[in-house]
Amino acid sequence: MTEKEQQLYPTRSEMYGMLSASSIMTGALLLFDPTKKYFSLFVLGWMVCMHLMWMWCWRHYKKMPPRVEHPTIDE
Repeated sequence: MTEKEQQLYPTRSEMYGMLSASSIMTGALLLFDPTKKYFSLFVLGWMVCMHLMWMWCWRHYKKMPPRVEHPTIDE
């Protein structure tokens, strides 16, 4: 993978951020809907929200200037 291609993909920390955000959202859904009556509706809405957020982040991310590579420990 070239350096240009690498800049299009989210970094590990960004992935973890998205994962933690999604787990917090799932926890919130379980908290506010203990009867599970509207759970499928909630999940559907949540998935749409996450998709829109991801698309917005992706578009914003592509416009960012190239990232400065930091040297690793073993270099």
